[in-house]
Amino acid sequence: MKCCYKQFKRNMAAMRVVCFLILLTLAPFIRAQQSLTIDSCLLLSRDHYPMTRQLDIWKRLGQSQTRQLNTNWLPGVTINGQATIQSDVTSVTLPNIPGLPTITPPNKDQYKFYAEGAQMLYDGGSIHQQKLLSSLQNEAEQWKVEADLFKIKEKTIQTYFGVLLLQEQINVLSLSSKDLDALYDKTKVAFEAKASSGYQLYLVEAEKEKLQQRLIELNAQKLAALHVLESMIGREIPANTPLTKPQKIPINNDLNRPELKILNLSQRIFEVQHKLVKTKSIPRLSAFGQAGYANPALNFLKNEFQWYYIGGLRLNWNLSSLYTTGSEKKISLLNKDLASLQEETFIYNINLQQIQQIQETQKNEALLRSDQRLLELRTRIRAASKLQYDNGTLTLSDYLKDLNAEESARSNQLIHELSFLQSIYLTNHLHGNQ
Repeated sequence: MKCCYKQFKRNMAAMRVVCFLILLTLAPFIRAQQSLTIDSCLLLSRDHYPMTRQLDIWKRLGQSQTRQLNTNWLPGVTINGQATIQSDVTSVTLPNIPGLPTITPPNKDQYKFYAEGAQMLYDGGSIHQQKLLSSLQNEAEQWKVEADLFKIKEKTIQTYFGVLLLQEQINVLSLSSKDLDALYDKTKVAFEAKASSGYQLYLVEAEKEKLQQRLIELNAQKLAALHVLESMIGREIPANTPLTKPQKIPINNDLNRPELKILNLSQRIFEVQHKLVKTKSIPRLSAFGQAGYANPALNFLKNEFQWYYIGGLRLNWNLSSLYTTGSEKKISLLNKDLASLQEETFIYNINLQQIQQIQETQKNEALLRSDQRLLELRTRIRAASKLQYDNGTLTLSDYLKDLNAEESARSNQLIHELSFLQSIYLTNHLHGNQ
């Protein structure tokens, strides 16, 4: 029984080793078959862009600024000390009356050591407006980062569709290459059997070389475009990785551009600045307390060190702020009007771009419908010409022309299809919805 169990364990260990080796061998092929989608590229390009890391920094910076402003409500404590020598002191001269104590004037050297604390009770809403202003400014900086990331999205869309177009064109040429290979084999057999001249064989061979040149050029362009896409998403893309053709998505015309967020926040910032200016002319009320050790203390006629304390309320009203409040308010309102006009201008320009983008989308959609019919016709023509060529009623040159025409129609359909899909993605991106 023990021998069987040990043999079983050895067999299981051997199977695990074999499975591991098989997976290790197949890993490159499995990885190569993993497709790449446009949505994953958009996410990866956003995460890889260095400026994305600024978002977290701005968030933490905003939290620190808020905590710092909140400290204005904490009691302020100062410790002070002074030692002075005066040229004169207060003295009182009284007539010499029996029984009346003599008043000794204080020393000319005086000492005072004390701690003073103050607690803000009412600030006219200044701290609240400062916190709101800091929060809005921080949010605006984050949206500026989003505006830069917005440009990266557009480049990613264009690069992805550029690689996808090259990939699909290579696939179309590969199909044509199979047809030429079959035609070449047939022509070669006829030539070797002396049933046809070398002209037909050389003609097909020349077409094959021309197609191979196009494949070499397209593969080189695809490899260069893949390197660009790799740099944008921060990941290595094997040359044989297939890119998934995106599905048609609905167009969303809602405007969600980050630039609009920035302009809207700018208007709110100027509104808060306008309110903050108002708080400058409002009196501040605080409670304070002072405790110390001095000579003389509160009783300045007593020449000795004493402990003392003072407590009460303090009212501060900076009347000099009234000189500039009016002009500062006007500046804030004018800046708000400028931001509003900038927002209106931005929306106007977006609408113009939208008209052009929609026209481009409609054009590609119309061409795509026509391409489908044209490809069907070219496919029928090529099939009919092949039948005539096989029957000897059509020359090889004419058949190759029909074969190339079918390949051209297939390529045009592919170009218009991808252009149509790209225009939809760019339209949604134009509105900030991609």
